[in-house]
Amino acid sequence: MSKSNDSPHPDDSRLKVKDLQVYYFTNRGKVRAVDDISFEISGNESIGIVGESASGKSTLGAAIIRSVNSPGKILRGKIYVNGKNVLDFSESNFNREMRWKKIAVIFQGAMNSLDPVYRISEQLRELMQEHKIKGDYEQFINQALTDVGLDKSVANRYPHELSGGMKQRVVITMALLLQPLILIADEPTTALDVLVQAQIMNLLKKLKAERNMNIVMITHDISLISEIADKIAIMYAGQIVELASSSELLVNPRHPYTQALIKAIPKIQDTYTKIESIKGNPPDLASELKGCRFYDRCPHAMEVCLQDPPLFKTKTGYVKCWLYKELDLEGTNN
Repeated sequence: MSKSNDSPHPDDSRLKVKDLQVYYFTNRGKVRAVDDISFEISGNESIGIVGESASGKSTLGAAIIRSVNSPGKILRGKIYVNGKNVLDFSESNFNREMRWKKIAVIFQGAMNSLDPVYRISEQLRELMQEHKIKGDYEQFINQALTDVGLDKSVANRYPHELSGGMKQRVVITMALLLQPLILIADEPTTALDVLVQAQIMNLLKKLKAERNMNIVMITHDISLISEIADKIAIMYAGQIVELASSSELLVNPRHPYTQALIKAIPKIQDTYTKIESIKGNPPDLASELKGCRFYDRCPHAMEVCLQDPPLFKTKTGYVKCWLYKELDLEGTNN
């Protein structure tokens, strides 16, 4: 471990991402999956990362836990967990001190990540043995399953004997087994019906409160995270184009892309309003990108948008859009 790990970053952020850049080096060129992203969460705050497919959301989550696969590479930036830059750790030290203990992840399609030939108890036991956890493993496993609403008898079952919702709860159990400070949940309700989705979201909300845990919730569904996320970051084409508190962003969305995402949410009470889709396609992240990346799809596009907009500060965050160039540094012009 380098010396920088002994000198915590001088603030109280539980997780702080600063100027993070992750590219994939392919035969087509550099794919700018994550391009200069910064955000932070403190206390037991949680954040929702929202955007269309291929916006860079999952790559951002993988980078935070240092799981970016080849040909991807973290080019620059810093990721502080409790004041320590995890990118300064050697791989072995990160595995021993951080992964699963301080920061854990529920990967996209996690229900398929369970080994079909081992009982649930064996898979949970292996995780504890790998990290040399001492104590009564059976008691730990039974308590962990109970915490996520499963009967302890699930420990003796194979994955194929469980329903989709039960498998997802087991995966959450694995992520929470070593009491991490931060949980990255990448589309944790994918392929679940709406009732099970609600159960899983209520479970995460309950665990967040009980364990003083931060959740980084990655999803394409902005309506799904409104109750669990204290902040929402809107990702588009590898960048965060708007970040604000959930209450501000959902009531007063500023970026045209955020506004379009919210207009695309079906409203149960209003059966007469037509759902609006977002016309066009996101830009090719392997091409040379200039100006605002939403330019070709934006109904408010102007000549100045051919230049890359800076971040304009708002009341609880920032927005990357030239429409708000009159905002002052304190975000008082709303």
